[in-house]
Amino acid sequence: MFYNLELLAVAIGLFFTAYQMRQTWKMNSLKIELVYKQRFDELNQDRQEFHDLHKKQTSLSSLKREDEELYNKIINWENRYFHYEFDRFIIGHKRRAVPKSLKKAWDCSLQSAMKNPIHKQAWELEIRKEYFLDKDFYNFVDTSSRKICD
Repeated sequence: MFYNLELLAVAIGLFFTAYQMRQTWKMNSLKIELVYKQRFDELNQDRQEFHDLHKKQTSLSSLKREDEELYNKIINWENRYFHYEFDRFIIGHKRRAVPKSLKKAWDCSLQSAMKNPIHKQAWELEIRKEYFLDKDFYNFVDTSSRKICD
């Protein structure tokens, strides 16, 4: 009889521990999502002066010859953007610290961004030369423009 009560107490304790761990994981993933949303909003504020270029079919190579200062601003912003995406890739794909639905939303946002000629050219001309610590990220970005989100 005493043995059964001990087993029941252990089972209840394990259940509440697992429940508490799940709640903590949910809270942490919400914090991560909020932090990355804030980082993205900050990135977008910095992009306002050349936002129209992202909508046009602009060649970065010709822009470099015509307006090197603007080109450097764009590349600087794109560099920060791809490092932001790299962080999200590590958290979503390697550490698996966010729910699958958030990881998928992040993946879709990069896939959508890579359809933009400016993002794609910046990646191919300059940013891809950067050293990202995870080689899988290069393949992930390279194939993102060919994928379609569900």
